[in-house]
Amino acid sequence: MKNSVLIAAVLYSFCWTSGSVSGSEILTVHPGEDVRLQSANMFQDGSVTFWLRVINQTTTSCIAVINGVSTTIDHCEGFDSGSFEMTVNVSNVTLIIKRVNISDTGIYICGRYHSANLKLTVQHLHVIEKPNNMMLFVIPGSGIVVLLIIVIVLIIQVMKIQTGNSQKSIT
Repeated sequence: MKNSVLIAAVLYSFCWTSGSVSGSEILTVHPGEDVRLQSANMFQDGSVTFWLRVINQTTTSCIAVINGVSTTIDHCEGFDSGSFEMTVNVSNVTLIIKRVNISDTGIYICGRYHSANLKLTVQHLHVIEKPNNMMLFVIPGSGIVVLLIIVIVLIIQVMKIQTGNSQKSIT
């Protein structure tokens, strides 16, 4: 496990100087939803395939690593298999994040290192709060109430002025 984390960290440190990066994708989800991040399967015998997360463009965290020799998926420290699940099949390498929250926002990188060749797929995950539907009704509703009060006050003042003018005209 520790070797896998070390391998992933070393590989990530080289990712900006050698290898290739395929296009990135942006995913926007709401808290509590499950997210499926996918990358084309770059897995070959003897290669190391991994998922990393970049937070605030400064901090990287290893999520999971699979060593092509053992084909055992190791979850890195802080990323348990209950919340983060990595799967590999013939066509895709998948990372499933269960019940996302705001802190899961970041850049996710799926990479493969094989024979001094590094390939990466980058995905941006944005977790945004659901709009509060109650506020959609409260704000316009309160505006209407304020306008009604103003109209009623103005009608009362106009009526007082008219009754005052009608009493003056009688006398």
